[in-house]
Amino acid sequence: MRSLWSTFGRVATGRAARRAAVMLSALLVFGVVQIPSLRMLWLVLVCVVATGIAWLAPALGDRLAVSQVLLLASIPLSPQAVGLTVSPWTLCAVLATVVAVTVDPFLAPRCTPDAHARYLPGFRTPGRLTSAGAFLYPTVVATVLLALSAIWPQADVVTAIATVLVLGAGAGVGLADALAKRRGTWNRRLRAAVEAYEPAFLVYYSGPREGGYQLSMWLPYLEQLGKPFAILVREEANVALAAEVSSRPVLFIRRVEAMPMVLTDSVTTVFYVNNEIKNAQGVRFLDLTHVHLGHGDSDKPPSYSPTTGMFDLIFVAGQAGIDRFAAHGVSIPAEKFRLVGRPQLAEVQRAGEAAAPSPHTVLYAPTWRGGLPDMTFGSLAFGYELVDALLRLGTRVIFRPHPYSSRDAASRVQIQRIDDLLRAHPGNHLTSEVAESLSVFECFNASSALVSDISSIASDYLISGKPFALTDTGVSANLADEFPLAACAYILRAGTDHEPVLSEMLGSDPLRPDRRRMGTYYLGDTSDRDPVDFFVAAARAALARG
Repeated sequence: MRSLWSTFGRVATGRAARRAAVMLSALLVFGVVQIPSLRMLWLVLVCVVATGIAWLAPALGDRLAVSQVLLLASIPLSPQAVGLTVSPWTLCAVLATVVAVTVDPFLAPRCTPDAHARYLPGFRTPGRLTSAGAFLYPTVVATVLLALSAIWPQADVVTAIATVLVLGAGAGVGLADALAKRRGTWNRRLRAAVEAYEPAFLVYYSGPREGGYQLSMWLPYLEQLGKPFAILVREEANVALAAEVSSRPVLFIRRVEAMPMVLTDSVTTVFYVNNEIKNAQGVRFLDLTHVHLGHGDSDKPPSYSPTTGMFDLIFVAGQAGIDRFAAHGVSIPAEKFRLVGRPQLAEVQRAGEAAAPSPHTVLYAPTWRGGLPDMTFGSLAFGYELVDALLRLGTRVIFRPHPYSSRDAASRVQIQRIDDLLRAHPGNHLTSEVAESLSVFECFNASSALVSDISSIASDYLISGKPFALTDTGVSANLADEFPLAACAYILRAGTDHEPVLSEMLGSDPLRPDRRRMGTYYLGDTSDRDPVDFFVAAARAALARG
């Protein structure tokens, strides 16, 4: 029974079901426009909807669904549907539009390049029109022209010819791109441009757009290596993301078979900024040195994932980054690890370097809820209680949730509740929207204490020397045994009175000496050298090894 229900679910949410739903909607709409009082209103509405779909199409990602919606828009625009006489010219234009949106989902994959680039000298990005579907934008124009034909029938010849010409242009571009892809023209041009640029290394990114911080946090320090490099992304939507955070060439590879195209002889090393599954498609090239940077040094499961062992070198901030693998039964040869500190923390002010904010300013920075049961460290579920307790103590609050929290409906509701609470209290508090416009380190510097979860935010905050509290969400039976960081943190548990713990943290702060010891353990000893120089030296050694 369960298998049958699962099969039904796949069918109901599949492309065939979506296609049937769109076609059924088209029939219903066709009936609606027979009502005289609604005809003109419908024409205007369809034009607005079609334009909106064209604007959002690159984000929608499903060419088939977009094309079908445009087909839905074009059907009621037929003059016959609005009670006008059908001329042969207009009928020809309607049929051309229907053919275009029907063919588009099958043509688009054949004329979309397997790889392209931005900011790469000597290379023009191909398929700008067809990357969203050969007929997508021409069909929008055709739909608007059909609307004009329905409203202004005297111009049927002009609009029909214009419609066919626009769709013909889309077909021409699509067929030309398909031919170029079949002959490998784009691939040869891209390969030649990469060879001419001679990158020494690549920075590899795969993941959602919200994870762009994982990439941008390392680029300023990799720039200091003084070598040409490029950013390699595996999702087309991330081309624009990478181009926003860097002026270096951005290379996009759709399929792993096309990877050798950008792995030219000059490339010796690839740096990885997270644990995404597509990293394995890069590591498979054994003649390169593959370096795992990660995107933060925390006690979460991704920081001791067994898959990390596939990299040639593993950069960790301090000894804690090595010990946590062994503590969780993950065996990785010691020679793979490099202690590199956390160069980003050079931006963080230490306690006493600036005047302490008055009144006390507490940064509440919860992590996201996590994708697996053993990663549910996020405290947003009782974040309202925590912020309310801070407000009762007279503190100013900076609220900065994890960027991934916006992906979850329940988390968005919880964030909104906390933001509303902060707006209702005087005190120049920073809501999530305001705090997210600042870097996390700017938030560190503006605070006198931190409330966070098991995440890299807490371990990074050690560098400041300021007090912090960790939340206990019940994932671990004994937080202090499993997470060494908890030994120097004030612990906050759901359903308890938070004020006494927070008062102790903001007052006498008895855990100050413990934080000093734990700071070296987690972040490395950079007392005698600049943390940026420390990292850059390790990265240069990795390049030399490659």
